[in-house]
Amino acid sequence: MFETERLAIALAINTVLVISTVIVILRFFRTESGKHTWEQGASKLKFFTTQSNIFAAATALVISVFEVRVLIKALARDSSVAVELPVIPLAIKYVGTAAVALTMFTVIFFLGPTQGYIEMFKGKSFFTHLANPLLAIVSFCFFENVTELSMLWVIAALIPFAFYGSLYYHKVMNLGPLDGGWEDFYGFNVRDRWKISLAVALIGSIIINVALLILHNGR
Repeated sequence: MFETERLAIALAINTVLVISTVIVILRFFRTESGKHTWEQGASKLKFFTTQSNIFAAATALVISVFEVRVLIKALARDSSVAVELPVIPLAIKYVGTAAVALTMFTVIFFLGPTQGYIEMFKGKSFFTHLANPLLAIVSFCFFENVTELSMLWVIAALIPFAFYGSLYYHKVMNLGPLDGGWEDFYGFNVRDRWKISLAVALIGSIIINVALLILHNGR
């Protein structure tokens, strides 16, 4: 497949991803009766699932701008312009993809078995836990691979995990629901095993990040 065709497909996938995310997030702020409620929607923003989906959609929007520019130049038959994407925007897309991929695999291997797959994949959760992450992964790994990325970007891809992990620890362990914090809604501290959960999540995140780059750079 030609590089311009791959970028065109990536652009289409990113467009679907952005639209899907916007629709799902807006629906968080509507009750089943159709009324708008800020409290209901805002309560969903604390989840890593929601944050990673919004971030992934934002990075998809960013890389789409550059994909449009490259495709326009390619259609103009400007032979002096290489069909490739700038490293920094592509790396940002990679970080967003890694974050939402972590969401998907956490659901598949942890939350699904502990809280039920039907609950994890029903309604809007189907999109935030599976469909949207897959769109991000497919576009980055198989259609935006016109430019290779260094393995050093694996470290940058850990930033969303580190940021949310620190926030979750503070809200759950330091504060708790009685002091304005959060309940352990992910169940990472069951039987006081948060250190084990942290180690497993960190190792899993690194594996996901490395795998994504291997797939991307493999062409």
